[in-house]
Amino acid sequence: MTDLRLIFIGPPGSGKGTQAKRLASRGFVHISTGDLLRRQVAAGSAEGQEVLQIMRRGGLAPDRVIFELIEDAMVRHRGSPMIFDGFPRTSDQAAWLASFRIDMACIFEISDAQVLRRLGNRVVGMDGAIYDLELLPPPPGVQYIRRVDDTPAIHRGRLQNYREQEAQLRDFYARNKLLQTVDASLPLGRVAEQMETLLSRLRYDGKQSVPQCISSS
Repeated sequence: MTDLRLIFIGPPGSGKGTQAKRLASRGFVHISTGDLLRRQVAAGSAEGQEVLQIMRRGGLAPDRVIFELIEDAMVRHRGSPMIFDGFPRTSDQAAWLASFRIDMACIFEISDAQVLRRLGNRVVGMDGAIYDLELLPPPPGVQYIRRVDDTPAIHRGRLQNYREQEAQLRDFYARNKLLQTVDASLPLGRVAEQMETLLSRLRYDGKQSVPQCISSS
């Protein structure tokens, strides 16, 4: 299987994690910085406690923590197709990732109003499955919770942080001819169709990929 590497960029609630999980069923390794950080917190280490306090304030984890987690995941899954979900978030992180081969950076485009509505409806099942109480409610009898960092104030802060960095990320990957976009405001099925079109352009068939190198300059 090809070692295709994709980057999914978008604000929280844009659906990039949902599409990454869908592609995971086809053999992609879904590398979510949010999931990696939550595992770090669950481990109860001193570093995990530091990350927890930052998450509760709606801030971003230090780059040193993120880089270590991402590099470890890449080593463990070497040779497999990968999706980086929500990474990079900043131009500094994009410059760090430039030392690795990337095949596509896809931005999930969606309005602030839609993002905030989706986040307000987001809950998590006990198995980690993510639901939208309006668009994708949990099945009858399934228990769910809200994450500790799922509050309106934190949602607005994270969205603002994302928008401040988005233009730089867009420019970085456009300059390296790796940028693609999807209309994330559409229903899940329509977004999935857009993703399939992009994958077909990369000639993803489970056997080959089109390698690309990126420059941080």
